[in-house]
Amino acid sequence: MKKILIILGVILLLGGCSSVNMENMSIVTSAYPVEYITSELYKDNIKTMESIYPDSTDPSKITYSKKQINDFAKNDLFIYYGLVEKESNLAVKLKNTRPSMLIIDSASGLSNTPEDLSYLDPTNIIMIAKNIKTRLVNMQSDFQTRNKLEENYRKINIKLSNLDADIKIMAENAPYKKIIIDTNKLSFLKKYGLDVISLQDNLSERELANIRNLIDSGQIKYIYTLNYEVDNDITMKLLGKTSAELIKLNPMLTLNDDERQKNISYFTLMNNNLNEIKKELYK
Repeated sequence: MKKILIILGVILLLGGCSSVNMENMSIVTSAYPVEYITSELYKDNIKTMESIYPDSTDPSKITYSKKQINDFAKNDLFIYYGLVEKESNLAVKLKNTRPSMLIIDSASGLSNTPEDLSYLDPTNIIMIAKNIKTRLVNMQSDFQTRNKLEENYRKINIKLSNLDADIKIMAENAPYKKIIIDTNKLSFLKKYGLDVISLQDNLSERELANIRNLIDSGQIKYIYTLNYEVDNDITMKLLGKTSAELIKLNPMLTLNDDERQKNISYFTLMNNNLNEIKKELYK
């Protein structure tokens, strides 16, 4: 992985060192939040946009044929999340296929691993938006377009900061603070002051007994996971032997057909997720 990132860093420097006029661009992106942020930042200059992850699919199961890679490489720009190895590998292949293709790594400065990456964390999306904006501005030769990018970034940054504040208020005002998760991709909720119990951690028998007591006493009603996540053995046992219910949150990796047709936004999906979390915090 380190070797891939070093090679990719070199080709990014070579591919983005000069300013170009980037009107009416064809863009390919990775997960839906990256697509959404790109659209909000650069919407006046996008001719076409597609994702490497088709709607209603599990990105972890997607593979790419040589023809698909060649088709992706016909676009002007690829924007991806570089801490996901599959996406870094694809970026290298696209650059090798078409050296003139522009590449933006939206994960610059972030330290998440695929195991704890969550697009539900607004602070991650804030950094992603900043990275995409900065690279687009540096690539752009047109003064008015650069100013428009900065203006669009300020707007999306305010909305994301407000979302972050809403989560803080939700957690601070909640009468119940404990929440059980079965994937560490939801562990970011700890920073909002919630008592997050992860079933992905190495739990002792005593800790498991305490969790069962929390469920049996009504202090905990739900176990939270994400769509596409494989339920671990502990989760399945708790669901089978206690009254706990499983709630699957939307990881927003892709949209489904209905969400795409209705032009559902990242913020709508996030608010839906927060409403699900409130079922435990405000029961």
